[in-house]
Parts: sequence; C-alpha cells; structure tokens
Amino acid sequence: MKKILAIVFAMIMIASFAGCSNRGAIVYDIGNADAATYFNREYDNMVEKYGKAELVGDKLAGVAVVRFLDFTGNGNYELYIAYADGTKDYVNRHKVVGFDRGSATILDEEITSKENAEDTTPSIWLYKDATSRGYIVSGDVLTQKADYRTFVRTRNEEAVYAFVPEFTIDAASEDEVIIDGTYEKIRLSGLTSEDFDFINETNIKVVDSIKGWANR
Repeated sequence: MKKILAIVFAMIMIASFAGCSNRGAIVYDIGNADAATYFNREYDNMVEKYGKAELVGDKLAGVAVVRFLDFTGNGNYELYIAYADGTKDYVNRHKVVGFDRGSATILDEEITSKENAEDTTPSIWLYKDATSRGYIVSGDVLTQKADYRTFVRTRNEEAVYAFVPEFTIDAASEDEVIIDGTYEKIRLSGLTSEDFDFINETNIKVVDSIKGWANR
C-alpha cells in the first residue's frame, strides 16, 4: 500500500511540475536587474491601483496592455502600459516608463486615437520599424492620417528629449508610402474572450520576464 501511495504521489508531483513548467518563463531579455526591479515596482503599483487586466463585457479594463518596446532606439526596452483610470468604462490612458536614461515616466496621457471615424472608443497601434525601434501611432483617425511618435532628442536642445512625431503618414496623400516594420493593433472594445486571451498572453510573457529578472 505504501508503495502504491508513493507512486501516486510521485505522479502527482511530476504532473504538477509539468503543468507549471512554462510559468514564470523569461521570454524577454531585459538584461538589467535594476531596470526589471523598477518596471516590476511600476507594474505592481498600477495593478494595486487599477486592477489586473480583465474583460468587462466586451471592453478591456484594469492594467490591460503591457508591452516592451525600444522607444529610445538604443537597444534597451521601455515599458508600455495601457490602463483604465476609472474615469471611463474602457481603457483610456497609456504610459511609457524607461530606465536607461534614469528611471522616469516619459509619457502618460489620454488615449484618443481611433482606427476609424465611426468608432466609439479609441484603439492602440504600436509599431516597430526595421531597426526594432518602437513607436506609438496616434491621430484622430488612424486609417486616414497618423503620427508615429517615439522618444527622440528635440531640435536645438541636445540634452532634452521628448515623445514627438518622427514622421507622419497621410493616407490621403498621392505619394505611395512604404512602411517596413510590424504593427500590433489593439481594439479596446468589441472584444471576445478569445481576443482578450490573445492580448493577455503577451501581457503574461512581459510580466513574467520582468519578475524573473527582478528576482535574479
């Protein structure tokens, strides 16, 4: 009987380890435990204040989108977070925090960009160019005209940086625009549970990487 119980216990332990083998995996190489600690503190503080990502009806809520993008173009990640601050019934703000030029919030603003003119809620467009530099795409109607904003040195002030448009794409222009890069386009409403799971899958990978590096 003892032998049977031991075998059963061993099988339970194996199944348990197999079930959690992918949890906490470091998918993104942050490369800096101090940066990860800062990102971890920022994320945890926001979750404590606004709640974790969730789908309420067909709308994203809480700290809903967490992504790594290199907005400074120097090879280091900044942390992008989109969240609902409670003033609207959908995710209505986003922020970017960085560490490589000192821990700082380099953007925190209302999300107002809509994919189409008839949309009732905003959309998030994140763009990564061929050099892996990250951009937030913004504009009244993104499919018509959009600014591609990133964190760049401002003109005439070499020591001053700002989140400003580096280029603009006007769909109404007769000039053909060739974009060499990749987009992630996230609707903030009209979502299904499958849509939410797809968005949240990347959230989990980012957060697990942050916490994995922070605990090194």
